[in-house]
Amino acid sequence: MTKAANLHKANLHKANLHSAIAVGTDFSKANLTEANLTDADLRMADLCGANLRGAILDGTKLHGVKHNQHTRWPAGFDMERLD
Repeated sequence: MTKAANLHKANLHKANLHSAIAVGTDFSKANLTEANLTDADLRMADLCGANLRGAILDGTKLHGVKHNQHTRWPAGFDMERLD
């Protein structure tokens, strides 16, 4: 079985992750501000403390992601979508 990537505290500001497959990836405390995550598969990823302000999440698969009160979402993002 392939081990998920460890991107803990990674600086991915403005990264183009369109259609990326990052199932189970550790993005905890990562900087994902203004990243393009359109159609990315982030199921079961760890987003605790990650900053996603300004990120594009259109079509992003987020089922089962870990997040907490320190996770920063794009303006208008509906947290109910995750739960």
